[in-house]
Amino acid sequence: MATVGPVRRTPTRIAPDASPELFRALVENSSGPIFLIDLETEECLYVSPAVHGLLGRRPREMIGRPLTDFVHPDEAAEVVARSASRRNGRGLPKTVTRMSHRAGTWVWVEATASPVIDFEGRSTAVFTVADAADRVRAESSLRAAKLRLRRTLEQVRRERDLHGEPDGDHDPTVGALAAALELRDDETGQHTRRVTEIALALTRAIDPELAAVPDLRYGFLLHDIGKIGIPDAVLLKQGPLTPHEVRTLQMHTTLGEHLLSFVPFLSDLARDVVAYHHERWDGSGYPWGLRGEAIPLPARVFAVADAFDAITSDRPYRKARSIATAISEIQRGAGSEFDPSVVKAFLPIARRLEADSAEREP
Repeated sequence: MATVGPVRRTPTRIAPDASPELFRALVENSSGPIFLIDLETEECLYVSPAVHGLLGRRPREMIGRPLTDFVHPDEAAEVVARSASRRNGRGLPKTVTRMSHRAGTWVWVEATASPVIDFEGRSTAVFTVADAADRVRAESSLRAAKLRLRRTLEQVRRERDLHGEPDGDHDPTVGALAAALELRDDETGQHTRRVTEIALALTRAIDPELAAVPDLRYGFLLHDIGKIGIPDAVLLKQGPLTPHEVRTLQMHTTLGEHLLSFVPFLSDLARDVVAYHHERWDGSGYPWGLRGEAIPLPARVFAVADAFDAITSDRPYRKARSIATAISEIQRGAGSEFDPSVVKAFLPIARRLEADSAEREP
């Protein structure tokens, strides 16, 4: 059998009759920096004005100099190697690299490369560049979360081996895992148990058959498993979060969905709760902006139960509020944050909880 070598691309030529004014208008008004790089010498032949927003530099500081002058020393050789690959018709279209900011810091950037272009006899490529800090942070958080989950599961297995667990009964494992995770951001370790019982009661009122499926309870118990990948500086912060910190915290839903793949006995029912419990009925939630009944029912149910417990429990930034206040807020959220039919089913449960609480008071 003949060996097939790498496919070489014929360099694209810029049409000689194309309007230079059109190119300049398109490039210089782009929101993201654009580079034209000589793939032989790494020379920056052109850098668009948007580079100032990303790297704090003016194009004139970079044009005529090798791109490697602005790349982290640990990655300069890799950049040169990638250029050689591109000249030979290979190489990844997207790469992530650290570049120097004029303030003296390093900025993670993602560069998307064009095919090789023959420009004035040089082999060049156009790169569109964007800030990659969130992507790098997410990948780092995912690696940390996997390590933490692996350690937690090992601890749970040791406890199970020590105390025993009936074959096929996963509830002790899930319960122990949920308790271990809960202690990261709730010193009492009770939030997960409370919200799970409320969510199960609400599910029984809406769909008794669904409530009887064991994986539903597992999803409720592990709803915040993704928080093991969120840095303590964000998760345990006492004051308001910055917009960047909010985005970091919101990563816990997608992190959690991914991490559940390490718990093989869990079904999509559990993953639906973990992945979608912060979606909103009107489409303004995260991470996907799902709307209405596109949000799985278990996630819609859990969203109401979670909001109720959050309002009626102490938080680092405020004291618990009354059940009457929680009922009022949840009613106001019907049709925007919450499924109206789920809210309607929840009100009798909430009022029973309010009555029980009144009876316990001295």
